[in-house]
Amino acid sequence: MQVNVLFFASMADRTGTSRWASTLPSSATIEDVKQMVIETFPHSAELLSICHVAVNQEYVKGNPVLQPLDEIAFFPPVSGG
Repeated sequence: MQVNVLFFASMADRTGTSRWASTLPSSATIEDVKQMVIETFPHSAELLSICHVAVNQEYVKGNPVLQPLDEIAFFPPVSGG
């Protein structure tokens, strides 16, 4: 199945892109997407491990099973003042 991945802030900097599409098995989960991101962008592994994750514009916890054409977004922690 095809999924669309969005990277924000420093994650986009690490990967060199803000959008990425990937084809995964039909029973793929968030952890499967993370593994594909690490394989494709190895230098993003440490930052990816602390990112917040959203699926179809809703934050998720755990490791949900994805659906075809889901949009997965990775948001690194940010600070401000």
